[in-house]
Amino acid sequence: MKLLIDDAHIEAIKKIYDQYPIDGVTTNPSILYKVGKDPVETLKEIRSFIGDDALLFAQAGRLRC
Repeated sequence: MKLLIDDAHIEAIKKIYDQYPIDGVTTNPSILYKVGKDPVETLKEIRSFIGDDALLFAQAGRLRC
């Protein structure tokens, strides 16, 4: 079993990583949109924090604004 965070807010991810044995992060276009920043930059920031060994899943799709 893998424990993944379903979010894209880096501060929330950092807080959860400090408290639980997390295996990675998963997110989708709706969650990325709510962050309010460029999605690619947000994903790079997440990858930088979690490192290359953790899982990072990003669902692709169209945003409806």
